[in-house]
Amino acid sequence: MSSSNTTEPKPSPSSAPISEDQVDDEVTKVDKTPVIDMETFNQLQEMDDDEDEREFSRGIVWTYFEQVPEKLDEMGDSLKTKDYLTVSQVAHFLKGSSAALGVARVSSLFETIQLQAKDVYKAVKASRLDKSTTSSPKFDEDSAELTPEQLEILEAAKEEALAAEEKRVKLLEKAYEKVRGEYVIAEEWLRNEYGESDSEDEDEEEDE
Repeated sequence: MSSSNTTEPKPSPSSAPISEDQVDDEVTKVDKTPVIDMETFNQLQEMDDDEDEREFSRGIVWTYFEQVPEKLDEMGDSLKTKDYLTVSQVAHFLKGSSAALGVARVSSLFETIQLQAKDVYKAVKASRLDKSTTSSPKFDEDSAELTPEQLEILEAAKEEALAAEEKRVKLLEKAYEKVRGEYVIAEEWLRNEYGESDSEDEDEEEDE
């Protein structure tokens, strides 16, 4: 015998809704963060034995130059394939390496990407679990006991979760494009700090 005391359906776990304005705000708020945190960068250079050669800090910075473009490409590929867990993991790595050098604005963007990608990953995982649950005979049996109003609430919750996921993906894409541009600015600053530039590197390659 079916129970008459049906409970209100609970929506699947999902990310909180995010508005279009929040998407833009999350990406543009980093403009208030300096490109370089000079206190952190100066602490790095204090580890150099020779202030003219800057061999120690230069080595760390140039390793950073080698890592970031490769990792950014990996992140971009993962976004295309919707591998949000990898996006979050790569962003976490780059957030730390950027912060260690004082590349503050880039680090802040990577933090945004890390957290949003993690939220999207959880939402997608929950959505897949929900689909497997709602396609089971047990769900059909339980849903038969729901009132039309309760079914409407359940469907609305699903649509809201999907909309939230789509907006977070849009935020990820915008943040990714912005961080690529901000990295170029930071790299140029760092190269100039060490008396080098991209144009000089290109000239050397042409001479070779």
